[in-house]
Amino acid sequence: MITGAMAPADVWAGEFDELDYLRVHLPGNHCPPLAETSIAAFARSIDQALAMNFSGRPVFVAGISMGALVGLAMRSPELRGALLIEPPLRTRHLWSVQRMPMEAGLTEQDLLLLKNVLGVSKAGSEPRDYTHLLAGLRVRTTVVVGSEPLLPKRKVARVPSVVDDDDRALLAAHPLVRIVLVEGAGHAVHAEGFVPVTRLMFAEATAALLG
Repeated sequence: MITGAMAPADVWAGEFDELDYLRVHLPGNHCPPLAETSIAAFARSIDQALAMNFSGRPVFVAGISMGALVGLAMRSPELRGALLIEPPLRTRHLWSVQRMPMEAGLTEQDLLLLKNVLGVSKAGSEPRDYTHLLAGLRVRTTVVVGSEPLLPKRKVARVPSVVDDDDRALLAAHPLVRIVLVEGAGHAVHAEGFVPVTRLMFAEATAALLG
């Protein structure tokens, strides 16, 4: 279970005791950073940890936002399925995060993460594209998105979905991907749709590992 950028320490803590699970924060968030700050490096580190500690044991991955991108980039042979919540496949239209580097209280590691992964910094924005990760997908994957659309740019009471219509169509066209829309939720689907998302995650993990 991979949390998102700058996630609180208690996200997904103690909610899935029926399963054996590892709760992973992104490097630099409640844990030491890696030498490289990128989705590829984060995914390689988790793949390596699984190979060293859980070789031969089937694994189901769930991720939130940036954590969902990491899950999409993982290539462990132990993977049997995935549930990815709001992965920002392309950042070209992510107006909702462009001011994040100006927020108070961010560490240098937070700023590096935002720049390297989302392409946003105090100097401006530079689009990132992670759609190539879909070509390496080898397991059945459910992508959960919120119903609050990303576009058009507007005043909103909460962060909208970061998966625009083009990326939803791209995901839906992949033979191993199905999309689940959570009504009444924005980007924080794991919190705003906590009950249905939690039930879905448990059901998908159980089916992938035991079915």
